Order: sequence, then C-alpha cells, then structure tokens
Amino acid sequence: MNNNTEYERIRNEKYYSAMEFFIHSQRSYKNGEVILKPEEFSRQIMLMESGVAVLKSVNDFGEESILDIYTRGDIFGGVFKPKENVNLYYICAKNTCKVCIPAEKSMTEYTKDQKQRYYELVKSIVEDNFSRQMLHIDILSQRNIRNKLMVYFSAISKKQGNRFTLPLSLTDTADFIGSDRSAMMRELRKLKDEGIIMSEGRSFCIISE
Repeated sequence: MNNNTEYERIRNEKYYSAMEFFIHSQRSYKNGEVILKPEEFSRQIMLMESGVAVLKSVNDFGEESILDIYTRGDIFGGVFKPKENVNLYYICAKNTCKVCIPAEKSMTEYTKDQKQRYYELVKSIVEDNFSRQMLHIDILSQRNIRNKLMVYFSAISKKQGNRFTLPLSLTDTADFIGSDRSAMMRELRKLKDEGIIMSEGRSFCIISE
C-alpha cells in the first residue's frame, strides 16, 4: 500500500467517524467566501466535507496571513480557535467548499459507546490541530526559503507520496511558508534546475533531497 492510499484510508476513517456527530445537510461556499467570522467561532463548529479552506489572520496594518489549512475531514471552529488577544481572524474558502454542522444533541442522549467515540474524535481533532500547528511553526522557523519549501514538501510527500499536489495556489503557498512569492518562485526554479524537484503548476515530484 503506498503512502497516498494509506493516508486517504486514514482520512476517510476519521471523516466517516466524525459524520456520526454531524448533520448530513451541507453548507456550500464559493472561492473567497467567508465561512466563519470572528464572532461566530465560539458558537459554531464545522466539518469539512470537500474543498479547501484557510484560517486567516489580519494584523493592525491590514496585512493578512494564512495560519492553517483545512481539507476533507478537518474540523474547525468552536473551542478550536485562536486566543482572543491575537489579531483578527476568520476562515474562508479557497475553492468550492462543502461543510457539515454538528447534530444538536445533548451528551445525555448519546449511548456509552457513542460517548466514547465522541471523546476519541475530540482527541483526534486536538492531535491533528497540534500536528498542523507544529509543522507550520517548523516551516516558519527555517532560516531560508529552500528549507521552508523542503520541510513543507517533505511533510506533504509523507502523506501523498513523492508525487503530490499542493492544497493552495503558489501565491497562497508563499504566504503560508512566510515568503515573498517572487523569491519563492526563484527558489523553485533553482530546485528544478538542480534536479531536486519537478513541477507543473501546483503538482510536484521530489526527485532527490
């Protein structure tokens, strides 16, 4: 079983496990639409059914940064939000997205087995969020753009295999890794010229590291 197949199997298991606690009706959002505003975080939690969404931060100068990326099976909102003392933040769609909302049930209505599965789901959400945050910190802490890219590419390839597709556009990828787009594109060209990667648009293949 290759990395991509194994990764998708695990993601699907988590997704269908989560669906037990979410309403099967969907909410759809187009590219650029805001999914959750700051004031909605504490009272709304959502499960990504399809598409890609990002958590964005806006500083006092109006500059935006991508803090996190959500794809199928990820859960966001509710208690899984930044602290109140950070910059303004919101979640928006990066392509056509479909999300599900949780079933309005009290924990007292769940069976013992359902409660156990719910706690396991929450544990999994916390672990996933922590892993993504640590990866992002690792990327941002790298001292040059090449290292930022290779740390990010390595993380994606472990899930998808040596041939992979970035979840975001190249412009948004530059934002996510904390780089100027032009500088990132120059580094990508160097990596291609040195035979380390091949690429076409958002599709990449790591040849050697």
